[in-house]
Amino acid sequence: MTSTHGLTQQVGSGSYTRAHPLYWVWQAKKKRGQLGKVFMDVEVFVLWAEDNGWKYGRQIRRHNPKRPCTPKNCYVHTVIVSGVKKWKKGG
Repeated sequence: MTSTHGLTQQVGSGSYTRAHPLYWVWQAKKKRGQLGKVFMDVEVFVLWAEDNGWKYGRQIRRHNPKRPCTPKNCYVHTVIVSGVKKWKKGG
């Protein structure tokens, strides 16, 4: 069974939910009370994130952490891994 917004789907007997990765981000922010009115709609949140360059592995962050998540206060953050030593064969 698929939800009305199409971002989640019940699998099997309904004991497991498969969802768009941003659905879980949205749900966590909603649970913590971080969402502004505009982002209370999961579809708006997902569309905004994808339009602003979100891809799997990137994060949604707030410019001002004391203010709620809104289109003006959020941005897509690219995580950069540095200082990782490359594995060398035989080394």
